[in-house]
Amino acid sequence: MKKVYDKKPRHKFKELRLAKGKTQREVAIDIGVTETTIRYLENGYVNPSVELLFKLASYFETTVYDLWPDLAGEYCIV
Repeated sequence: MKKVYDKKPRHKFKELRLAKGKTQREVAIDIGVTETTIRYLENGYVNPSVELLFKLASYFETTVYDLWPDLAGEYCIV
């Protein structure tokens, strides 16, 4: 059976990457992950680990909530 992805485009992620003047490859090298990981994150095929989530927020000098607002509920303890 083929896996169906709940694809959630990460417009803010791409916006911040482009504003920083970086390619997906450059971000991947800077963060220490593969270019495929960055592409999949940006296109919404996968969600980042908690560690990567904070690493990327720091890299883009923003908050986790601003970078991935759709994930805020998943990682927030109420």
